[in-house]
Amino acid sequence: MVRVDGRNFSKILSDFEKPYDEKFARIMVNSAVAIMKEFNATLCYIFSDEANFYFQHEIFSRRVEKINSVIASMFSSSFSLAIGKPVSFDSRIIHVPENLLVEYLSGRQKECWRNHLNAYAFYKMLEKVKNRNEAQRRLTGMKSALLHDFLFERGINPARTPAWQRRGILIHWVQEERRKIHQGKEVVFTRRVLKQNWEPPLFWTEEGKNYLSTVTGVVGNGL
Repeated sequence: MVRVDGRNFSKILSDFEKPYDEKFARIMVNSAVAIMKEFNATLCYIFSDEANFYFQHEIFSRRVEKINSVIASMFSSSFSLAIGKPVSFDSRIIHVPENLLVEYLSGRQKECWRNHLNAYAFYKMLEKVKNRNEAQRRLTGMKSALLHDFLFERGINPARTPAWQRRGILIHWVQEERRKIHQGKEVVFTRRVLKQNWEPPLFWTEEGKNYLSTVTGVVGNGL
């Protein structure tokens, strides 16, 4: 797994709607698609300014410094071109055997949910106190149940927000059937294309495990 994270993105995010902006998410997805097409990653899981690329084959002969530098720089350049200003992403490699893939992605998806709650709560608190430091201070240490109550009182049901905000976005390859007319006859063929799932299942459920098994081609081994 190669994980890229945005660096100092609080300033970058000032140009986007709060707490979530679909335009920002689509730039993240497009940047990830460029990586997947170039290096044939099996899947990519995205939330906020984080993208997790899963590889089932070697790239750059497993040279850590090469993998980290090239993927981070390509992701950064793609994102920078899209928004018209320089931004940077860092990169790290995490060894994830097949039997731990569900556990890893489930952990990141749970972090996505926590990030989702905190983001909505922060900007609602900011509306109330008008000071970022004070808003953060009041929310520090607040458990999920209290964050839920805080948001419900202000007319927000976290479970009813867009799925991509709560569960993240999964990109993976699929075989898609295509048709064309060749010499007067219809020809049916398949083409390998990237699918963007903006409503992925919960990875730790049976539905989620089956989905990942289909995407990765791995049967058993924890999937």
